[in-house]
Amino acid sequence: MIPMGRTRHRPRQSCSSE
Repeated sequence: MIPMGRTRHRPRQSCSSE
């Protein structure tokens, strides 16, 4: 299972808000 924004890169926030 993959988290929302924190997959394998820098933990910016929580979801991918880019």
